[in-house]
This record gives sequence, C-alpha cells and structure tokens, in this order.
Amino acid sequence: MLVNELQNFQIQVNIATAHDSYEAWPGELMTIWFSRSRRRAGMCSHLEKEERSLSAQRRGISIMTYLSTSNLWINEKSMLDEPRVVIIVLNWNGKNDTIECLRSLQQLSYQNFEILVVDNGSTDGSVACFRQEFPDVSVAENNTNLGFAEGNNVGIRWAIRRGPDYVLLLNNDTIVDKDFLTELTAVAETDPSIGFAGPKVYHCDFKGRKDVISFAGATIGVATGKAYRFGQNTIDRGQYDRVRETDYVEGSCLLARVDCLNRVGLLNTTYRLYWEDIELCFRGRKAGYKSVYVPSATIWHKVGIRASVRRVQGYYYGGRNRMLFVKEYATSSQLLIFLCFLLAFDLWKVILVSIFKDKSMPQAVAYLKGTIDGFFDLGLGDEPRESTT
Repeated sequence: MLVNELQNFQIQVNIATAHDSYEAWPGELMTIWFSRSRRRAGMCSHLEKEERSLSAQRRGISIMTYLSTSNLWINEKSMLDEPRVVIIVLNWNGKNDTIECLRSLQQLSYQNFEILVVDNGSTDGSVACFRQEFPDVSVAENNTNLGFAEGNNVGIRWAIRRGPDYVLLLNNDTIVDKDFLTELTAVAETDPSIGFAGPKVYHCDFKGRKDVISFAGATIGVATGKAYRFGQNTIDRGQYDRVRETDYVEGSCLLARVDCLNRVGLLNTTYRLYWEDIELCFRGRKAGYKSVYVPSATIWHKVGIRASVRRVQGYYYGGRNRMLFVKEYATSSQLLIFLCFLLAFDLWKVILVSIFKDKSMPQAVAYLKGTIDGFFDLGLGDEPRESTT
C-alpha cells in the first residue's frame, strides 16, 4: 500500500456522494484510506474518534486518492460502504476458547469492524495473552466477574461512544464463518425496524458432527415460561433456510442496531445470567423493533462444553429469571396459567430430575430458591457494579 512513501505525499480526497472536496495531509486521513495497513491477518483496526468526524466518513462514499509524485490514481470502494460494527467478546477464564474465536474473526470477509474483548476478572492470564497475540484488538478489564449482562454492557457502552451502526455480542466459545457478519448486516440493512439479528447456530461438536443445529430461531410461550428453539439438535438439511422473524435472538451471537439500544436500553443487569437476551428482544418488540433469524449467517457454538462448571449457578438464575420475565411480560391471565403450570407440574419435574437423574440436591435447591427469589423479588440488588481498568 506504499504507506512509507505516502508519508511525504499530499492526498486529495473527492467525496462522491457529498457536495464538497478538500485536501488533507496523510496524518489526517491515513486511517481512512490506509486502515487496511493497520490490520493484522484480516483484523481491522479501529477508526479514531477525531477521524470519524471527517465528512469522508459518511457511508456510501468512494475515495479517489491521487499520489502526486507517481501520477497514480487509486479508485477503491471504501470499507466505509459497510455499516460500522463493533464486535464484543466477553471472556472469563476462557483464554483458549477466546483465542480460537478471535482467530476465526481474523478471517472475516467483512472489513468495517473492530473487536473489543471484555475480560470479566479472569485469573488465567487471559488479558496478557490477548494483548500479546492480538495487538489490534482492544481489551477492557473488569476487576471482578460482572456476569453476562453487565459484562457485555461495559462493552456496549464503550462501543456506542465510538459511533458504530451495530454492536455484535459474540460468545467467546464460538467459531464464526467468514461471511457471517456480511450476511447479518445485509439483512439488517433492509429494514430499519430490525433491531436484532442472529445467525443459524450449529453445535461445534454434536457426537462428532458439525451440521447439527443449536438455534434456528425460537418462540416463547409466555404462559408457560418455555422457549422452543426451532431445529434444536436436528441435522441441518436446509429445512430452516428462510429469513424470518423470531421471538428472540440467542445471546451467543446477537447483532443489535445501536439506534435500537439507544431507545430501549442495554441488557437488564438484574438478570445477570440467562434470559437477558430474551428480555432485551421483548423490550425491543414493545418499542416496535423486530428480531430476525438469518440462516445464511452461520457460526458454531461449543454448547454445554463448559456449562457443567456453572451448573448449580445456572439453575438458580434460570429459575429466577424465568419468573422475572413472566412477571414482566405476561398478561394477568397468562401469569395465572404460568403459576398453575409451575406449581402443579414444572417445578416438581425440575426438582425430581435434579435429585434422582442428575444426583444433585444442590441443583434442585438452587432452582427452587431461584424461583422463590424471582417471585418475591428477593436478592435482586446484589449484582456487582461496573469496575473497569
């Protein structure tokens, strides 16, 4: 890209879609034109705040650069034609998974993005490793584990200050297809009422197979507090290859329109773990935003591989947050049906399975306690506050 020679040359930039043109020295526009020179193995560097303020940053522009000493014209469709995306990867003692995720992101065909890793107080040397191996990736450090909701919110606030069009929440235990972000944004850009978009999610390893679906859209039965995920644990034969609205987008990979987040708010930190993605999408729905499933975008998720580490905690928050969600979004009649269903059948089913099948009394106690806490709004103010370095 002749970066060294350009330090001595003047660049003229013509804005095709604007009614102005101006000249500037390389120090002002170097990142706009030569952003790729700062990428490592496909990792796009971020645009500095002051550079974003330049009129050349408008989407849909074409940049003509004239190198006066060589009389060479370069006409290239800028990466700024693509909506700006900040990818947020939350890490908590998952160094190896996060490294694999970041390496897959390095192969993206999409260009106009940057990555932020939010570390939730890891003790496995994650931060030092990321900074050494991925120098173009920004890292935010939380002093303690803030949970999924607030940990991601730290990243979302950081991202929004940088002025993107979209924020992508991506689990660290995922591997992405190189075109997944191109496909997601392409669908999201077709309709400004699309607040959230999500890919087809495969199991990373389902009995040795990688074509088994984990998520292909979902529907929520508010009166039962149950989520039905289309295609879960079935082999993909193209039966879920239609773009369609979905009740929610799974938090393992959730593309959120920043305008939507500015209107409806961020993840509900009361939830901490589980149901926070569902609650966010329902909040968006109340404000007029759709959630959309995009089957041409694909990722692989290591579903359940690390879940056993937090199994008891998961049962507590699963029971509690399910109750909180139904109380918030159910009608009076739906709430009555849910409580009858819960007390007559579902609560006892979970407890008995935990005790006799899973051989885990702590798991049963955690679910019961979570359900009670959710019903009576107990312990909802105990979530840790944001603390970053």
